[in-house]
Amino acid sequence: MDELTLGILGVGLLMVWVGIMVRIGKLRWLFFGGGFPVLAPVGAFLIAVPMGLGIMTIGLMIIFPEYNDPLTIPLLFSFLTGVILSFWLPDWILPMWLSWLRKNYDHVLDEMFEEVRQMGVKKWERETRTEVDLAQWADSVAQKHGWQRLGKRP
Repeated sequence: MDELTLGILGVGLLMVWVGIMVRIGKLRWLFFGGGFPVLAPVGAFLIAVPMGLGIMTIGLMIIFPEYNDPLTIPLLFSFLTGVILSFWLPDWILPMWLSWLRKNYDHVLDEMFEEVRQMGVKKWERETRTEVDLAQWADSVAQKHGWQRLGKRP
């Protein structure tokens, strides 16, 4: 196995790991974009898992060329899933904190994201570690703009 193949597998594995961490809420700050090596659009890391799996499949195709034909199907499926998710993010793929915000504060979500960018995503992440902290922050932003919560408190 050469360095290129190891690099391809490593990048794919890193993408899968980052995608999982963003999805479970451990790296929430990455969701807002611009905080990783490239200026990624908001939510770009939610498609990292299928794209990473696709990249890892390319690495496997290099290692095992005799399996290129059967590996083409998962490769195409991974990339097609990534492309679809880049245009449409269903609620079930969103991190729980974002799904809750969309359900309860969808009408003020743009203003909330703008406030996160102004205060700094790292500071926001430290100040909203629990669901209660997140709810208090969301209530304060909604009240600043004269809006009410739509749903129930967590």
